Amino acid sequence: MIALADVLAAAERIAGHVLRTPTVPCHAISVATGAEVVLKLDHLQVTGAFKERGAANRLALLTPEDRSSKGLGSTRRGRESDLDFLGRIHWT
Repeated sequence: MIALADVLAAAERIAGHVLRTPTVPCHAISVATGAEVVLKLDHLQVTGAFKERGAANRLALLTPEDRSSKGLGSTRRGRESDLDFLGRIHWT
């Protein structure tokens, strides 16, 4: 189980490496569900996805030797992965 301390530590590690994306209320879904619903605008990340935060956290946990190795991994074809992108921008 992930503890709050783990989340806070990850937030500290990635600060300054990814955008702090805003949230906006979604009235229509809130009314339909009877619950307050807010949307997190992760499409504003440079790579267009929430995975950028996880990739930044993973890179922050790597040793400098591990970061310099090629092929950290990608789940996309034909586009650079979040890991490759962030590694080149922030940790090279």
